[in-house]
Amino acid sequence: MPCLPFRCSALFALVLFSLALPLGQEIQAQETVKTDLEETWQTIWSQDQRVGYSHSTSSEKKVEGETIFVTDTLLSMTFNRFGQTLSIRQQSHVEETEDGKLLRFSSTMENPPNSKTVTSGFLQGAEIKLTSKVAGRSTTKTISGMEDVFSLSWPERIIQEGKLNRGEPQTFEVFAPQIGNKATITVEYSKDVPLPKKGAFHREVTLKEKFGGAPPIESIITCDQDWSFIKVSMPLLKMEMRTATEDEALAPIGEHEFDLATDTMVRVSGMQNVQQAKSVTYRIEVDGANPAEIFEESDTQKIRVINDETIELTVSKKALKNYPRLEGESTSPADLFMQASQYLECEAPILVSLASKVNEGESVAETSVALEKFVKNYVSDKNFSTAMATAAEVAESKAGDCTEHAVLLAALLRIKEIPSRVAIGFVYSAPHKAFVGHMWTEAWLNEQWVPLDATLGQGGTGCGHLTITTSSLSDDDAAPAASFLPMIHLLGRTKIEIVSTEK
Repeated sequence: MPCLPFRCSALFALVLFSLALPLGQEIQAQETVKTDLEETWQTIWSQDQRVGYSHSTSSEKKVEGETIFVTDTLLSMTFNRFGQTLSIRQQSHVEETEDGKLLRFSSTMENPPNSKTVTSGFLQGAEIKLTSKVAGRSTTKTISGMEDVFSLSWPERIIQEGKLNRGEPQTFEVFAPQIGNKATITVEYSKDVPLPKKGAFHREVTLKEKFGGAPPIESIITCDQDWSFIKVSMPLLKMEMRTATEDEALAPIGEHEFDLATDTMVRVSGMQNVQQAKSVTYRIEVDGANPAEIFEESDTQKIRVINDETIELTVSKKALKNYPRLEGESTSPADLFMQASQYLECEAPILVSLASKVNEGESVAETSVALEKFVKNYVSDKNFSTAMATAAEVAESKAGDCTEHAVLLAALLRIKEIPSRVAIGFVYSAPHKAFVGHMWTEAWLNEQWVPLDATLGQGGTGCGHLTITTSSLSDDDAAPAASFLPMIHLLGRTKIEIVSTEK
């Protein structure tokens, strides 16, 4: 069975990864690898259409007499996204003790033919030494508070080894490389499902993954009577992983009717000129989740709670001309909004050269708008086949979608000494009459965050941008994957309507 929590990050983070780096800590003691190797194959389905496969192997080895469990998983998926093909491959390697405690890991994703990103690390005492490599640039950091953290493979082992009793949930913390932090996992043997054959039944296990403050993501695992894996269903994502043969898993995938972008839009009626309005109040209802825990308040966005599943979200438009260039010390809320990082390589010559082509205006607002329009025109190949490139990669390729526009603008702002961050949320698409997933940029102007959208290049944003979360994209901040996770809870179960509009 593959490492279940990896699937969410692979699908929704849309970051780029590749072949695993050497692990941060080599085993110096003599080890013996067993020859027996368990192998499993699964097909991956979305909206009842096959979109990929997963291949997993598990083995054991001895290190100074201690048994080490090793799990390797390869996951490959291909989606349609606004009619274009998006391919994602992920490899993971996990080593753990006999009782599930994490020892070392590597997690790799790639978005062929684009660049590669790798995360690897090992546990040392109560700290994880984490190394990540994005577009050829490596960074290493130490994460504390990791004592007794479990591996991502442990939930599978306790299920397959029959260590669950019905109605007795087990909860533990695992380390999730995609988000660079801990996640809380709860597994519960929930019920038996009778089959037509007398005395036969399937076992049903509920697995809940909780990342940070976001609501948990639930999966239903169906097992045979001997606890062998049959399928994993993810109701929230309308996805399944089904046990298969190697030939079935590797068979060519045909045409897709399902489109990851258009089929997950939030349709809405009565939307007219919201980008030109001074403010718009929306009523947002999410079936089975609290939108107040998902959407983020800011200088341009306020929340009023109606009930546990409903909020009113008021979005205001900021007039950029009101922000003069401030003299003296930076008013940035933190240095990390000015620093170079793996995704914002502000010292890269190509980025410095691009920034020099944009003349500074009389105010930071003028400079910010000039950069916004420059990026819109510079990224000439508007495509939806790129998951998430770095700013320097975008500068080289001149290609991408909203994520590429956002990171390039964020980097150029920092080069011009304007603090920046990215925002993840929804934007209203008039041609589709719906809200779609989106990323844009925010600049720190006159001691507040002001949104800019280089995909539009309109001199800031209107009231059609709904912010879910923001990220500095700092190497010390959460991994980009973590920023996309809250959006998962909105797909397929969100209703949005306009309450009022101020012209």
